[in-house]
Amino acid sequence: MSKLLVLIGGNPEGYRSAFHEETHSGKVLRSILGRNHIEAILYDLWSDSDEEREGYLSVENLQKINSYIFAGQPVIALGRYQYNKLHSYFAAVQYLPHPGSRHRTDLQKLERGLRKMAKVV
Repeated sequence: MSKLLVLIGGNPEGYRSAFHEETHSGKVLRSILGRNHIEAILYDLWSDSDEEREGYLSVENLQKINSYIFAGQPVIALGRYQYNKLHSYFAAVQYLPHPGSRHRTDLQKLERGLRKMAKVV
């Protein structure tokens, strides 16, 4: 049994869902999750690239993330930009590299981190 993780990305790149399976980062992330039998809620902070560029965080998104934290679910920002935006609001948000990274070491760190955070102790 593993914990349900909340994985936060930037924007859906024109798709309706976070880390859509047709995107590079979606393929990588879903492969890691499947290979390790990790359950996750995939969540985007922004609805478009303009919001992302501005770093605008809606009250609704902040409330939703707060509800995950309050419920005791690990909330992980995938990518430094997302982490920096959220960490100023929530100290409990953790960081892991974005699955869109082209660096093998980042992807290995992502997979190890997800496995570790999903473990029930």
